[in-house]
Amino acid sequence: MENDSSTNTSIIINSEIQPLEYYSKGLELGRAGNYRESINYLSVAISNEINLSKSYFYRGLNYYNLNLFEDAIIDYTNSILVDPEYKEAYFNRAIAYSELDNLLESVKDYSKAITIDPNYKKAYSYRALAHYKMQEFDKAVSDLTNVIYLDQNDASAYLYRGLNYYNLELYTDAINDYSKAIYLDPYYADAYYNRSLIYGILGQTDFDKQDSDKACSIDPSLCIR
Repeated sequence: MENDSSTNTSIIINSEIQPLEYYSKGLELGRAGNYRESINYLSVAISNEINLSKSYFYRGLNYYNLNLFEDAIIDYTNSILVDPEYKEAYFNRAIAYSELDNLLESVKDYSKAITIDPNYKKAYSYRALAHYKMQEFDKAVSDLTNVIYLDQNDASAYLYRGLNYYNLELYTDAINDYSKAIYLDPYYADAYYNRSLIYGILGQTDFDKQDSDKACSIDPSLCIR
């Protein structure tokens, strides 16, 4: 196993406290936002090999919350070494990679998480975002189609698939998706705004104005046209 990335612990180890209590206290501190102290407690748990995969995972989450993304990746990797089927560890490592602009590794980890759980909706959504950033719009469309298959009431999935259709210049498909997002959420300002842009491209000025006015009425920050 790789060397773990623990910092020097600043807590006094009490021999009367069971190692499992350090794990439990570490989780409690992490949930409360005391990330550095949580790291120290989880480091003790790791040194005692208590719930190793989860101890590494949650310590990695603390590192992530401290913007220490490389340390987070090391801990998520150790978590995976202990439990190769830990889909959340792949997912979180993918997010940490994306923070370092390593989108290729990010996509690989989202894909591994999906292989473990083909119904992992969040992994499809985030992989779609990575593909979008890489301008792989067709792959993003495919992932968002899977999201919609898993949850047909996800308005944001229609919005973002519409955005990718827009970038592929598939304007009719984009309008259909924005319309579906609006059907699911009649106050979805971004959907009205994005649909107005396509109507403008297509020269349908009345629909363009109608949608842009609606977007502006819902979200004044969109009153820019």
